[in-house]
Amino acid sequence: MKPVLIALGVLGGLFAFGAGGGDPVAAAAESELRRFRGRKETDPSVEPIIREYWTAVPSQKAFPGVGEVWSGAFVTYVANKGAPGSLAPYASHMLYAGYAEGGPGRYKALPANTPLKVGDIVVRNRSGGGLTFSDIRRGRHEDSHGDIVTSIQAGRARVVGGNLDDTVQGRTYALDSGGSVAPGQGVFAVLQRDT
Repeated sequence: MKPVLIALGVLGGLFAFGAGGGDPVAAAAESELRRFRGRKETDPSVEPIIREYWTAVPSQKAFPGVGEVWSGAFVTYVANKGAPGSLAPYASHMLYAGYAEGGPGRYKALPANTPLKVGDIVVRNRSGGGLTFSDIRRGRHEDSHGDIVTSIQAGRARVVGGNLDDTVQGRTYALDSGGSVAPGQGVFAVLQRDT
């Protein structure tokens, strides 16, 4: 089943919903959204920005170019910009989630039914994949995607992610009555930071 995500449009350079709700990681994500201004990765003016995201991944010795999937580098960059040292420096969503599950970082991987907080990272399947929370510990590396929660209101969580349609975008997830991502949206993990 496909995620129930709603893309939010640009209105005069500003986006609907909040700007981070006081959480430094959420504020950093919203800042990157404004910085990208809806431009596509093929726009030469954003290559230096994407190159900067890759600096958050020390194992990546050289900039792989804008054609390489950069969503994990985006999340790692933004999380560590907002809360230095809070997330393992990997470009793979499954690797940083795996580190958060068992490592001493400030983010901890939790099951998808965890009530969300602003600043969380929501990790979901991409392209109809079948990853589950237990796959984080198994080291399975299929297509996945992570977004940063920037606000929660009226039964919806606004998230910001990179490399969505080749740009940085804001989207929303529907929440259940307990504040968790409602089933059927492909989410299998939530990373929460100790605050």
